[in-house]
Amino acid sequence: MGFTRKRVVNGKPNALPALFCMIFIFGHPAAANDTTLASLRQNTDISPIHTREPIRPIPDKTFLSPEKVALGEKLFHDRRLDSKQVIACGDCHNLNLGGTDQLAFSVNSAGTPTRFNTPSIFNVALNTQYYWSGKFETLDEQLTDALAEINTTWPQLIQTINSIPEYAEHFNNLYSEGVTKENIKDAFVSYELSLATPDSSFDLYLKGDTNALSAKELQGYKLFKSFGCVTCHQGANIGGNFVLQLDKLAPPFGNLNSTRTRLHGKLEQIRVPSLRNVALTAPYFHDGSATTLHQAVSRMIDEYLGIGVDDQQVAQIVDFLKTLTGKYKGQKL
Repeated sequence: MGFTRKRVVNGKPNALPALFCMIFIFGHPAAANDTTLASLRQNTDISPIHTREPIRPIPDKTFLSPEKVALGEKLFHDRRLDSKQVIACGDCHNLNLGGTDQLAFSVNSAGTPTRFNTPSIFNVALNTQYYWSGKFETLDEQLTDALAEINTTWPQLIQTINSIPEYAEHFNNLYSEGVTKENIKDAFVSYELSLATPDSSFDLYLKGDTNALSAKELQGYKLFKSFGCVTCHQGANIGGNFVLQLDKLAPPFGNLNSTRTRLHGKLEQIRVPSLRNVALTAPYFHDGSATTLHQAVSRMIDEYLGIGVDDQQVAQIVDFLKTLTGKYKGQKL
């Protein structure tokens, strides 16, 4: 039993079959990293007592070329690749800010606000679609579109990288063809695939650590499941693995193209975001309209799921969501 890579749901999430909560779908980034994707799917770290949980821990290890990851990291944070040399990918996806810039809308190289709130770059290997619209199914595809944010094109980028001796040398050492479009993509994607944040408190709980969560955090997780949040937010990335058609949703989420959003761009469908490290990525939603996690949870449960909820229950769910903050390179975010 399985699903196609592009999972479009024509209805409210809480109306989906309960069985969907038990299907764990992993990402499909660039084909050049198939070994890494295989390692992500073969996660055997979960404790036997939690095998039926709708969430899976993030795998601890992946198989990536350290040299390609290092090269991709330099490219990702290098403002010289921007035609105006004012912005890098790492400015909008700041690893010290949960993989975001904590702004409602980022500002691109031209000084123009982006169309939607910037999602976190962490754990993107576990997504099956990219951008809020979910219009890209691979990191490879998404990268071409992202060049517009740094005001450059592939010919310009290749020329810029070739003009920097350090990069020209690195590419020639790693790739027989040197600096090419495909090799630049491979370096970028290798780095992005390395941005996993395993070993959150909740992951440790799933692996069998009975002391990893407090009573309040466990109660929050029980509410998260009983309210139906796990219908959309499941799997290793706790979301990020299917999209919803907005014209099929009831208000207010059927009316997500508000005046504020129309100024930046219209959505016909929306990708369910990952909740990994969500305590660090305010403001929330595609338009950054929820400034706190408490506000975001309250709105989702009350307006979307249509369930009456009190502040204590919201606080308990927030306590649970805070346990999803993981570690990057062994250090907690």
